[in-house]
Amino acid sequence: MPTLTDRTIDTDRAREIAGHVYRDVMVCTDCYQVHHFGEPSPHECSAIDGETDPSECDGCKRTLECVAAYDALGGDQYVTDNTNSETGDGIETFSWSACHCCTSGLGGSRYRLQVEAH
Repeated sequence: MPTLTDRTIDTDRAREIAGHVYRDVMVCTDCYQVHHFGEPSPHECSAIDGETDPSECDGCKRTLECVAAYDALGGDQYVTDNTNSETGDGIETFSWSACHCCTSGLGGSRYRLQVEAH
């Protein structure tokens, strides 16, 4: 998974505050859920029957991908929310842009997170 240090920092979106460099990234709903709750939205796990291996469940694979990508960005130590739900600032209701966290290109909402360079 790519980390912030692997990516070129967009100077239009990067800023320095008290000697720390921060950058805004737009993330998919699943990665935003990982930021807030530690996992994406619940899914119907095909492994719940006890006969299917969880590694074969697409929902479980997606959960692991998003958690690993979020940790690679810096996890809770370096990532903070940068949206305003009252004004809608930092929220795109629909986008085909790739998630800056897990790199998924699936269409859906995107949410702005602030990442401290590390």
